[in-house]
Amino acid sequence: MAKKKVTHQSKDHHNEPKQQESAAQNPPNSVTDSTTTAVAMDDSSEKLQSLKSLNARLLKETFEGRQQIDSLVQAKESLQAELTQSGLEKKVLETELNRASEENLGLELEKGVFGVFVEAQMGQMMREKVERARSEKESEIGSLKREVSELLGGLENEKEKLREMEERERLLKEEVEKLRVQYKGIVKEKEERERVVEGLKKEKVLAGRNLAESERSVAKLKSENEKIAGVKNEVERIKSGLEVKIGVLEKEVGQKNMIVSGLRGEVEALRGKISELDKSFGEGKKEAERKLAESERLVEKFKSEKEKNLSEKNEAERIKSELEEQIGVLEKEVEQKNETVSDLRGEVEVMRAKILEMEGFIGEGMKEMELEVKSLKEEKDEKENNIEKLHSQLYEVEAALKMKVVEANNKELRIEELIRKKNEIEGEKVHQENEIVALHNEVGELRDTLFALRNSCRDYEENNKQLLSELGNCKDAFDRVTLEKNEAQKAFTKERKNVDNLKLVISEKEKSIQEIADELRALRGKQENLLDNAKATESRLESLEKERDSAQKSLLEAQSRVEEWRAKVESAGVNHERALIMLKKTASMILSPQSEQGKREVVNNEQKLEEEVRPYAAELEAIQNAFRNKDKIVEDMKEQVESLKRSEAEAHKRKSFWTLVSSATTIFAAASVAYVAKGR
Repeated sequence: MAKKKVTHQSKDHHNEPKQQESAAQNPPNSVTDSTTTAVAMDDSSEKLQSLKSLNARLLKETFEGRQQIDSLVQAKESLQAELTQSGLEKKVLETELNRASEENLGLELEKGVFGVFVEAQMGQMMREKVERARSEKESEIGSLKREVSELLGGLENEKEKLREMEERERLLKEEVEKLRVQYKGIVKEKEERERVVEGLKKEKVLAGRNLAESERSVAKLKSENEKIAGVKNEVERIKSGLEVKIGVLEKEVGQKNMIVSGLRGEVEALRGKISELDKSFGEGKKEAERKLAESERLVEKFKSEKEKNLSEKNEAERIKSELEEQIGVLEKEVEQKNETVSDLRGEVEVMRAKILEMEGFIGEGMKEMELEVKSLKEEKDEKENNIEKLHSQLYEVEAALKMKVVEANNKELRIEELIRKKNEIEGEKVHQENEIVALHNEVGELRDTLFALRNSCRDYEENNKQLLSELGNCKDAFDRVTLEKNEAQKAFTKERKNVDNLKLVISEKEKSIQEIADELRALRGKQENLLDNAKATESRLESLEKERDSAQKSLLEAQSRVEEWRAKVESAGVNHERALIMLKKTASMILSPQSEQGKREVVNNEQKLEEEVRPYAAELEAIQNAFRNKDKIVEDMKEQVESLKRSEAEAHKRKSFWTLVSSATTIFAAASVAYVAKGR
């Protein structure tokens, strides 16, 4: 197909100078001729486009078949890659299992060492916690077993999901095939719509051309009233020449029809498509006629709006420039169409010469028409200068103009009929020539593509069978690998669960050890605080014992001193009584006169009393001093009693022997108070 395209392109390049020469020899004669030739060219180009689209569609289908083969090959490669990846994953799982078993052994060793350490360090205090941990562990093991059973159920569910996913994948593949078929149908519809759009665009261009031609004809009718007779004679001359050429062309068309009838049996399917294109062209033609009627209606409207002559003059000039541009575009399009037509005229050189003669004749007529158009333009300029002067005569001219317009319309209708017949004959001739050449080419191309497609389909079927067998093998291997992978994963999950359980047990034991260590630290802190308190209490106890000893000593000393003072007080009291008795006796002796003997006895008694009292004089003086300083001593003793009470209150919580001290102090205080009171 590619070689044939290159040959067509080379033919196009070789035929370009000829086409340019023919285009140079055939300048545009009139707008009607150019439009009719353009219509014929459009028909041929549409059929060429349809044939090219068929060729492109066949190429596209072969390309899609190759793409499907490539996709199957890629699927095979992806399956092989997945198999290798599953093997690598299996190796990784084996290494992970080995590592997990080693970690399990290490954890068991750590567990034994940890148990020995815990038993050695914690002893009886940890046994209860170990029992509690054991019960918790058993409960956790039960929960883990339940979780394992749940996970096994989950694995079964996952397997079911995998089966469902495989079923979904198969359904998706079927849906993809359906979507591919739908896509092909959509592509075909899109191509048909594009062809319809192209036809509508061409119809739009034709309608625009017809509208432009109608507007230009209106402008010409305004300025070319005096030249209608000359144009009529020229049309009659052209008509006679065309009738002669039409007869010749009809004979040639009959010959070509005989050739075409021989090829119709081979290309009946293509003719159906061409008939569909003809139908679409007929519809486009009807649309163009409808638009032409609309343009005529617009012309009538334009005639009714002649009072806006000045603005319409500018509009006419603009339309004239646009029409000139459109004529240039049409000339370019005609050249392009002539180039495409020249590629298909290899077998009709004789007819080309005749057509060239006719085109030369038409070219001369076009040159004459161009000269007339130039003269008419000059006259139009003069009339535009005199239009203000002739405005008053416009109504009369309009009446005459209407008559001439009717005549011109009739003549134009006759001209259009002749031109239409000519164009139809030429179009039919060119169409049949194009059909013959295109059908020959298409028959050869379709045969080549048919053979190529058969070969490619055969190769595709063989490759598909091989790929299906390989795909079945790959699926079997993949199923085996997935089973091994699932078994390895189950073992790995079991080992991982055991490892996780051991880790949980170890972490819990570590937590319990940490808690026990924290408790030990707290107990050690409390013990240290108790030791410090014990040391402080011991030191305080020692000081209190020392104070107790000193207090006992002072108590004994005080008791001895109390006894001594008591004896002295008793002796002093006796002496004091004796002294009182003596004083009483002396007083009685003084008051009552006595004898000398009585006085002597009193004196002797006093002397005896003095002798008896003399050893105690110092002590009596000390007692007197003590009585003098009794207040001071009482205050000192009160202060001592208060201090003893405070010490008693402080030490009352620690030791019970302070009760003895307090009782001793109270006794001492009572004794001292009694002593003081007695001294008073």
